[in-house]
This record gives sequence, structure tokens and C-alpha cells, in this order.
Amino acid sequence: MSDKSKPDEDATRTSVRPGRPTAVEAHQIGEAIMNAARRLFVTQGFDRTSMDQVASEAGVSKRTVYSRCGSKADLFLGVARQLGHETLSELEAAADPEGTPYQVLLTLGWQLVAFGLDRDTIAMERMAMDMAQDFPELAKLRREQSRRTVAVVMRSLAHVNATGAVSPERLNRDAQVFLSMTVMPTLHRAMMQDPSDRAETEAVLARAIEIFLHGHTAPAS
Repeated sequence: MSDKSKPDEDATRTSVRPGRPTAVEAHQIGEAIMNAARRLFVTQGFDRTSMDQVASEAGVSKRTVYSRCGSKADLFLGVARQLGHETLSELEAAADPEGTPYQVLLTLGWQLVAFGLDRDTIAMERMAMDMAQDFPELAKLRREQSRRTVAVVMRSLAHVNATGAVSPERLNRDAQVFLSMTVMPTLHRAMMQDPSDRAETEAVLARAIEIFLHGHTAPAS
């Protein structure tokens, strides 16, 4: 996912036109604010980003930012919601991979890892971890996004278990295990700024899926 470009001149001028903006202009202003906030939060962090900076970057007044987005915390929550929704919507809309169970899960694993290594995702994840304890709404959002991610994995697990022999409860647990074995280690290394080359990431992911499939297909105890 690449950074969105800055709003064009027509979009920024909407904030200074007299009278009530049209629906199109209002949408442009909202997008300009969200895109500016996302760029600043990702590059500077939450504490170093001010509403004045967001207004300047978006080409609108600070009053407009506050009237549309509320507090800086509300704006950050909106950016986190937008970024998570973009990523999860792409995953949810993707067609189920075809092939052997190993091939299906390897494709899914790479999709998840690619999103997890996105620069904006890593930056927001760092801030969310620091802020979630004192920011209940952010913690709630993270739980909702986690449930959506688990649901994507459950869909793939159900796809490789065409017989339907695995219960929804076990699929849910196995989906969480899959994420902990495949995506979380890579995301953790990225958050710790510990780079790993693609070959190593591929080898670890492939081995994790081999181990996971061995346990996933074993009879329940």
C-alpha cells in the first residue's frame, strides 16, 4: 500500500470558499485531512504530530480539522480504522487460493506477511501498542480488526478442510495459532527494526506452515 498523494489545489481551496461546501468538496476536505494525518502520524509519531501541522499539511484551517475530527486522539483512531479497513478489505475480497493445503496456506501467509511489512502498518502498530492501554477505543478497534483477520484465516482453513470435519471452535483456535506462527514473528522483527531477507522469511514461513499443517490435520484429542 503506497502513500496517497497530497490533495490537489482544487481540494485544498474548498476550505476557504465562502458558504457551505458541496458534498464533493466536503468529501475532498475529509480525505485531505485523513491523508495528511496519516502521513504525519506515520513519519513523526503521535506525540510529535500537532493539529496545526495536520491543518497545514491538509491545506485547511485548524478549526476545520477540529470540527470534523474532534481531538487528536479521535483523529488517530480514525486513521487507524482507515488503515486497518483498507488492509482487511483487500484480504476479505481476495479469492480463495487454489492448490494443495500447503499451497493455499503459503499463499495466504505471504499475503498476510506483505500487509504486515507495510511501512504504515508497522508505524501504526508501534503506536497502537504504546497507546492501547490508556485508549479504550483504540483497544476495542484492535480487537475488532483482530477478529476480522482471524475470520480471513478461518475461511482458508475451511477451504482446505472441504469435508467440514473441523468444528468452528477449532477453526477459530487454529486460525489464531496460524497467525502466531506465521505473521506475528515477521511483524515483531519489523517492529524491532530487525531486517530479514526474503529468503529467510520464506524459509521460516514455509517451515511454520509445515508444522502447522501437521497439527491442524491431526485428530482432536
